[in-house]
Amino acid sequence: MTFGLYPKDFNIDSNKGCLHLIVRTILVVPIILIFAKLNPKMYVLIYTVLLLGLAYLADKYLRLLYPDWPSPSKFIGKIDFRENEIQIISKSQEIIGLDQILELVFFVDHYKGYTASSRDIRRNGNSLVFIKKKDGQSVHFKFNIDNKTDFQEFNRITEQYPNHLSYFKRYLTNEVSFILKPDYSERIKYN
Repeated sequence: MTFGLYPKDFNIDSNKGCLHLIVRTILVVPIILIFAKLNPKMYVLIYTVLLLGLAYLADKYLRLLYPDWPSPSKFIGKIDFRENEIQIISKSQEIIGLDQILELVFFVDHYKGYTASSRDIRRNGNSLVFIKKKDGQSVHFKFNIDNKTDFQEFNRITEQYPNHLSYFKRYLTNEVSFILKPDYSERIKYN
């Protein structure tokens, strides 16, 4: 399964700011008030539906403006997860066989556009794989899972990885700052 590869200095954490809520309120509330003044006999239900519809559209499109939202221009290459190896394709090509890996840790934020509930932020799908090789070298790669089908295929492939490795773990991206140092260079804890 092939995914877009980010530069190592790209910040993959989901932006959980409230800017979109503020902008949504600034845009939506005045529109509702204008409609209320034009026709005060409209039913409350119509105002509510209009408010919710406009709020949904504001949330959907304002999230695309955040710097963590993936776009093809931010990718520097591709990363391909296969059943027995991980292939990195950028300026140079690197193949890391599962037999060369001692520890493998994923930080996966579902897929681009995923929301767990109506109050949840739209996930960006940005993910990180932290690899510790048997020769002692540690590397990490940041990538993006674009849609639900890719996410399911990624899960299917990576479910087989624990059979080949001495350590395998999967976390949500939100937890990355509690587990690794900011530069992702040193393991602090995995539990």
